[in-house]
Amino acid sequence: MENTTLSPRRKIKQRRSQMLVHSFIYYVLDDSLVSDDTWQKWANDLVELQKEYPRPIKFYDDEFKDWDGSTGCHLPIDHWVQKVANRLVYYRDNPTTKLKKRKRLKRKKKNV
Repeated sequence: MENTTLSPRRKIKQRRSQMLVHSFIYYVLDDSLVSDDTWQKWANDLVELQKEYPRPIKFYDDEFKDWDGSTGCHLPIDHWVQKVANRLVYYRDNPTTKLKKRKRLKRKKKNV
């Protein structure tokens, strides 16, 4: 489901996040949570957004400066990227864990 109400800045941040995280999953973890077609659609969307809105957004600006969307194999890997990627893979492999966590949070809210 696409959210078309995001500002260009937020949409660029979202797409950069997706490129970073899913490239790490693909190239480092040798796994995939999205199809190649989906990844390429996001990449193409990001390239177009960055052409339309070239101003820095203070989120991996240098790393995506001349990025053409053809590959994610040279994108940076840092603690944040690893943490998010590993969490997504974990939740895919352990779907009930996320559900249990939600239930636990709902119970806490009721008790407050």
